[in-house]
Amino acid sequence: MWLNVVYEYRKSEKDGLLRAWLLREDTDSSYRTVIDYAGKLSDLDDDQSGVWIKAGTYRRANDSGPTVVQIDRNKVGVTFEAADPQRL
Repeated sequence: MWLNVVYEYRKSEKDGLLRAWLLREDTDSSYRTVIDYAGKLSDLDDDQSGVWIKAGTYRRANDSGPTVVQIDRNKVGVTFEAADPQRL
């Protein structure tokens, strides 16, 4: 199963923005909005404030073998279309 995710992020103490769209390649025909937030997204006095990506792996429920997570096709762009991994 492939999940394509596109993020729009603006770090700001006043007018920050975080939007995310998700496309599950095996079931979705188009992206759907999963995050739409506007407001404070940082504390400029905090050195740890920033962007990070966290990924995890989980074993199958029946413990039939290893589960692998692959993070692939990362892009940065100034528009949704420029960052869409399906356009590679």
